[in-house]
Amino acid sequence: MAAEDLLVHVHIEKTAGTALADWFRHTQTGGHGLIYPRVPSSFYLDESALQQVGFIADTRVRSVSSHYFRVFPERVLGRRMRYFTLLREPVSQYLSFCNYERQLYPTITVPDKLAELPPNADQLNAREFTEWLLDQPDDIPFRENYQTNYLTSYVWRTATGRGPLAGTVKPRWDDADWSAYRSERVELAKRLLRDFAAVGVVERMHDSLSLLSKRAATWGLQLGPLDQVERVNVTPELQQDLRWVDRADSVGRRLLEALEDDRELHAFAGRLLDASLRAEIAET
Repeated sequence: MAAEDLLVHVHIEKTAGTALADWFRHTQTGGHGLIYPRVPSSFYLDESALQQVGFIADTRVRSVSSHYFRVFPERVLGRRMRYFTLLREPVSQYLSFCNYERQLYPTITVPDKLAELPPNADQLNAREFTEWLLDQPDDIPFRENYQTNYLTSYVWRTATGRGPLAGTVKPRWDDADWSAYRSERVELAKRLLRDFAAVGVVERMHDSLSLLSKRAATWGLQLGPLDQVERVNVTPELQQDLRWVDRADSVGRRLLEALEDDRELHAFAGRLLDASLRAEIAET
């Protein structure tokens, strides 16, 4: 990897990103940076914000992880940004988020974060939690198609000048802007992923990291052995009846409908991974 190149781990929440960040930090051949602010509700990394991150300009830092990349410039402070992300089967990702927030709820004190969760979330079952979330009028995390929105919401708003101001806590969309955004976001997400250095899916972790390792090696960055990726920050499974996650249930049907774009994008990421692996084989 040329000194100006930076491997950028776009850590979409509940996609095994903590394990990957630890793997990068402990096993790759250069320094690894972490950008995880303590009060993140309105924090995001656009190009201007990235220029304020001190270690971006430090060529001893060869990779970085963050939840908060929201635009994906090709270069920042003269460094080539090599983006990598994992996507996850949407129902599994959503339920992981739901379990995590229900368990964490008694420890949360930040008002903006509490406003994004149902009152007494720790006392609700997953169906009750989900019904509250789906009923919200504002665009809060995991209300619908989180993975697609993560990749596209800020990019679309920045490009079009439409939609809520970037960084708004609990943004509310104009109906016309929301309709236009929804009609464009999946194809926009696909275009963005095609330009990433590598894309994988959680369910095929070995294939995904094998591809990343091969791509990184051609840039001169050696990543660690794949068997050193550890399971960390895993949300314990709660005892719960998930039969409601079905189209026959009123809340289950709404949840599945709220994840349709994410399902399409997850399938696309799998196909992109397959195509990339085939291309690697053809080049050997």
